[in-house]
Amino acid sequence: MLFDDPQRFQSFIGEFRFDRLFNELGWDRAGARPHTLQIGSETFTLTAVAQKRGVTLFRCSPDTAGGIPLRPTLLRIEQEAAKLAHEHLLIFTDAAQTRQTWLWVARAPGLPAATRTHHLGG
Repeated sequence: MLFDDPQRFQSFIGEFRFDRLFNELGWDRAGARPHTLQIGSETFTLTAVAQKRGVTLFRCSPDTAGGIPLRPTLLRIEQEAAKLAHEHLLIFTDAAQTRQTWLWVARAPGLPAATRTHHLGG
């Protein structure tokens, strides 16, 4: 099992192999076509990588400079992703595949939504 091998788990993340990581975690492959979003003057592509029990994992393309967008843009992309899948996890990567930002929104009945981010790399 993947959790029994932390090095393998880390290698999938470090090699940006999210489809393989989530497949080995028991998630289903997502068959949806990529979605193009226009946020300000930037165009982003959300690609569904995996899904499990109503939660979809999306990978987002870098901005035009090849980087991870700034937080206000991340939040706007998150709002658009919510239209595609209410419960979701977003992974933003840079073009050089040296940095990742994982973003998800914790939703609980009666409480305001709480955005969580985790940054990896450079």
